[in-house]
Amino acid sequence: MKKTLLTTLILPSLLLLGSCTTTDEKTATSTTATSTVATTTASSSIEEEIVSKELVNTDGIKTNFEKITLGDLDKQGEGGNTQTEVTAILGEATATSTSTTDDQNIETLSWIGLEDSPVTLKVSFIDGKAFSKTIANLTVADTEDITLEKFEAIATDRATTLAEVIAEVGEPNGKDITVKDGKNHKILSWNQNVAGKNADFNIQFVDDVVSSKMQVGME
Repeated sequence: MKKTLLTTLILPSLLLLGSCTTTDEKTATSTTATSTVATTTASSSIEEEIVSKELVNTDGIKTNFEKITLGDLDKQGEGGNTQTEVTAILGEATATSTSTTDDQNIETLSWIGLEDSPVTLKVSFIDGKAFSKTIANLTVADTEDITLEKFEAIATDRATTLAEVIAEVGEPNGKDITVKDGKNHKILSWNQNVAGKNADFNIQFVDDVVSSKMQVGME
């Protein structure tokens, strides 16, 4: 089921999903592991709404996203790419915002509509070094719809790996990755090839092992 992507994006943040949420006419369900790591990253009031565009190949953008190296937030981003290095990979940013967390200044660069696509990419820096990156509106190949039954079969007992999830439901349309506490925290999201009107879901990983999951409107 091919969809045209229309997504409102918010700066990278690591979410703790531990309860059910209700939104207007769709009910969101969330499942977490027995022990869930909670972290706090930068937030901002800046939001960009991306105009719907025809699906285009975004493999090249995804490849550049994967090239960006992140450092640990708790170590002032040590080991992460600098802004200059990230700009060399992605080109000049289209927007810049700043925020503060734990008395630390966070700067986030945004790239909107890369290569005339609906893709938005963001990288957050602390002390000039990258610690978090987000990409949204990636396109994936058409597949059979991912059903609620298939989603519910994904275990959140910290035994299911990222590779196993990808093998079961395919590549995601978005990734939110943050390094903190010496661990790699990821939120992967799917909104294409998902069964249900305007349905989507996301799965959280800690060091590439499932820690929680959430869905909205799946059938």
